[in-house]
Amino acid sequence: MKKINLFLGTVLLLGFTISCSRPVVQEELPQIVFEEAPTDYKLTDAFSKFKFIQLEQTEDCIFENVSKVVDAEGCIVVRTQIKNELFCFDRETGAFKCRIGNVGEGPGEYLYVLDFYYNNKEKSICVIDPYHNSIISYDLNGKFLHSKKMEPNINFISCVERSDDGYLMFANMLYDNPKRNNEAYTVIRPDGTYFSFDRFEPVKTDNGVSPFAMRPMAIGKKGITFCKFLCDTLFRMEDGDIQPIFKLKFNQKIPSKEMLSQVGPYDPTVLTKWCVATGYFTGFDNVFETEKFILLEPVSTISQGYFWVDKETYSGIRIPSSNRLDLVGKMILEGRTIYCTQFSSENELVSLIAPILADYFNKIVEQNPDLVPFSDELLPFLEKVDPEGNPVVIIYEH
Repeated sequence: MKKINLFLGTVLLLGFTISCSRPVVQEELPQIVFEEAPTDYKLTDAFSKFKFIQLEQTEDCIFENVSKVVDAEGCIVVRTQIKNELFCFDRETGAFKCRIGNVGEGPGEYLYVLDFYYNNKEKSICVIDPYHNSIISYDLNGKFLHSKKMEPNINFISCVERSDDGYLMFANMLYDNPKRNNEAYTVIRPDGTYFSFDRFEPVKTDNGVSPFAMRPMAIGKKGITFCKFLCDTLFRMEDGDIQPIFKLKFNQKIPSKEMLSQVGPYDPTVLTKWCVATGYFTGFDNVFETEKFILLEPVSTISQGYFWVDKETYSGIRIPSSNRLDLVGKMILEGRTIYCTQFSSENELVSLIAPILADYFNKIVEQNPDLVPFSDELLPFLEKVDPEGNPVVIIYEH
């Protein structure tokens, strides 16, 4: 009996050893090969509904440029570019609802909105105030809720996103003191602990601070989708775990960090000029995601266009752009491109257009009698736009 047990134990141990010694078979990473968009390709065919809104202008709410838009719980919340204010509008009508918080040092006030995000758990707008190194939260009526100190110090970031499972992800800027900040991303877990990753080295800057991208990440159904610094792979963070999801194949290569470090101190403008001169690709500045698509915007869309990833077919389309407003305007009206995307969610993309462009779009229609708008409601809406009013929001819904 002892010999039988010894034999069985030896077999089990041998089987365990063999199974452990086998190499782990990893699934091959899907590759997205980008093809040029056909002339009759309409991006808007992927959407079923469109909403056109001009944000109401009042004596207390006048602005021209917007640096961020968030669509949350029937509200459109914008951060103005010049005065750095937060305004809330009704999503259906564009009517002005309230101001979110106030600038100041009193209770419930902020000194500066470095960025903001929507917390879907507590239904709040959360402001990143770098001077207090705090997250200040307000409800959608603009009422102060609470303030919380952050750890670590968040001073030089280009953007922040919050996943549905409570992780905060910050895209950092290159800072001229590498000992203080040398990773592209910092993640704060729900329990308050944090980690950083994706080192900038050997790339450096002597220009104070410099963003490597403005909004290189987006909230998706399964977490946060993002681009690393000078990398041709898309990644996703879910429950704090980071995994590659797509390998991106372009006609041009992205320069390595080592190569770029030889060019000189990092600067986005210098990078763009160098890439145009050498034939390299700049990498991506913005990432947006819906349940069907991932939209990737390069640092220079004029020269490199827009890149769309179809998540269902694993295919890619490059949509050209131009510095000629008449050509871009015609593409927007026909639904062949989406201009100035500001926000994405599982079911929608939100874009922003300056109201003065409404008259220009009408002229494009007059000059192109065969032009077919992507929505029957578009032209009647453009005729009503106040060119001196607040910006226009277009919502593309699946």
